[in-house]
Amino acid sequence: MRAFFFLVLPAFFSVSAYAQYNSDNLKVENLSAEKKLAYKNLRVYPIRANSDFIKAHKDLGNYTTLKEAMEKKQIIITEKVNQPTPANTNTNLQNTRSGRNVSINENGVVNTLYAENTSKDTIILMAGEVVTGGKQDRVLAADIVLPPNSGKVELSVFCVEHGRWSTKSSGYQFNGYFNVSSANVRKNAVVKKDQQEVWKEVEVTRVKNKEVSKMNNPNQAYNTTDAYADIAADTTYNNTLNEYLTYFGALFQSDTTIIGVVAATGDTIIGCDMFATHILFRKQYPNLIQSYITEATTNGGEVKISDEKVQQYVANILSDESKQEEKVKQNGEMLKTKTNKKLHIATF
Repeated sequence: MRAFFFLVLPAFFSVSAYAQYNSDNLKVENLSAEKKLAYKNLRVYPIRANSDFIKAHKDLGNYTTLKEAMEKKQIIITEKVNQPTPANTNTNLQNTRSGRNVSINENGVVNTLYAENTSKDTIILMAGEVVTGGKQDRVLAADIVLPPNSGKVELSVFCVEHGRWSTKSSGYQFNGYFNVSSANVRKNAVVKKDQQEVWKEVEVTRVKNKEVSKMNNPNQAYNTTDAYADIAADTTYNNTLNEYLTYFGALFQSDTTIIGVVAATGDTIIGCDMFATHILFRKQYPNLIQSYITEATTNGGEVKISDEKVQQYVANILSDESKQEEKVKQNGEMLKTKTNKKLHIATF
């Protein structure tokens, strides 16, 4: 009996540890009943976890979001400053590890920042989040977890402020948080890893919102730095954002089975974000919903997508967990703990 027990035990733990983000445990349920989860150009579909999934992640621990950490001054984010190169102070290099173009300036590295967790909390940073300050605003290009008192850790980033390369009152530090960027900006930073494409999508977002705003506020002035965060100064954008937030803002606070959502506009899926726990999802949702709203109002239209298309989208992620990471990396981001548990899956 003892021998049989020890033979079965490893198999049990193997299934428990890895067969989690699958179609048995996670479902987009009762879509017809969720039609109410739509407002103008945006519809969201909750992803619900069963008891097995919830139980498997109940001891995962608490995580502090980047926004929380910045508000509590638990994290220091700074430019990665280099010494000037006398012969050539502005160089473009090819990063052989990531395959992306990396811009290096005598006073900093455009595509890399330093982050230091100075607290006893564990901080989770999410690809697509925008930090403001330094010599130009940046969008994070990868999910990362900073352990307590982490020391300086490199962050992979892209510029979302074309036209500025000088410090403000905060010097080399980034003291501002600007939610999660639109889905197209996230995708170009995370998947394509292309600075030109990131700038292109930033410009699309700014110009389209500026055009709408000018019809309502023809005398409104705009910042000349071409920063993604400039849309925050747009009265029309803010009014529209607040309309959507009033509708979507607190939808999933109480249902502890919900660990993620699929967002759609027109006949297109904006993206999908799934987390290991409802608590982590609930913490990130207020920032993510602003990303979905910005994408829907900038590039979207009246929601016409079929339930079947949404179901198939989720099934493609969950149907074969052995190939899941490979699939996700083609169109998104996956974050794991050191023990190989998945904390966050994002696809665009």
